[in-house]
Amino acid sequence: MGNNMAKGTVAKQVSTPMRAAYGVGTCIVTIKNMLFHFFFIYFFSNVLGVNEIAIIAATWIAILFDAVSDPLMGQISDKYRSQNGAAAINLC
Repeated sequence: MGNNMAKGTVAKQVSTPMRAAYGVGTCIVTIKNMLFHFFFIYFFSNVLGVNEIAIIAATWIAILFDAVSDPLMGQISDKYRSQNGAAAINLC
């Protein structure tokens, strides 16, 4: 792996309280996402009457599509240049 730091800069060590703060923030986001997905499955299965296996299959298809499309679009946006700037096409 290459070194992404500019020459002459010093790497700062992240303090333990800052690491703990990031960890707590990540836990809160994870709990929120889990609650949303539990409600999502409950709503689609009990309210709309969709089979649970179909819900899980659709979710996995979306995750797999996202796993392929995100890096692909990242490569496209990194290499795209225009007269309006590099990120202009991504803002549409």
